[in-house]
Amino acid sequence: MTKIDPTAFGKVAVVCGGTSSECEVSLNSGKAVLNALLSKGVDAHHFDPKETDISKLRDYDRVFNVLHGTFGEDGSLQGVLDGFNIPYTGCGVLASAVAMDKFRNRLLWQSLGLPNVPYVVLNDDSDFEQVEKELGFPLFVK
Repeated sequence: MTKIDPTAFGKVAVVCGGTSSECEVSLNSGKAVLNALLSKGVDAHHFDPKETDISKLRDYDRVFNVLHGTFGEDGSLQGVLDGFNIPYTGCGVLASAVAMDKFRNRLLWQSLGLPNVPYVVLNDDSDFEQVEKELGFPLFVK
C-alpha cells in the first residue's frame, strides 16, 4: 500500500456549518472529518463561512467541503473555489447545481435512459387528490 505524506495536502480548510437548516449536521460531520485529518497529520482547520469571510479561503491550499444545502451543495461554494483556483472535494459547479435542482436532475437522468420512479412536480395549484391517484402510496415529497 502506498503511504501518503500528509504534508503534501498543505493547509486544508474543513468547510462546515454555514446557514442552511442542516447546519448542525454539517458541523458534526465537519468535526469528524477534521479529527480524522488531524489524526493522520494533515494541517487541517475548521472553517465556518457563517463565522469567517469566505475570501479567507484564499489562505488555504485545499478545501474539504462538508457544507450541506444551499451554498455548500448547489455549486455556489464550488464556483468561489474555482475562482480562487483552490482544489476541493466533491462535484464541480455544474454537477452540483444540477443535482440540487431535482426536476432538472430528473430530466438529465431521463435523457440518458436511466431509471426514474414516477414523479409529479408540485406547486400551489396542484390537485393533491389527483397526485394521490397518479402516484399512489407510499410516496415522498422532496
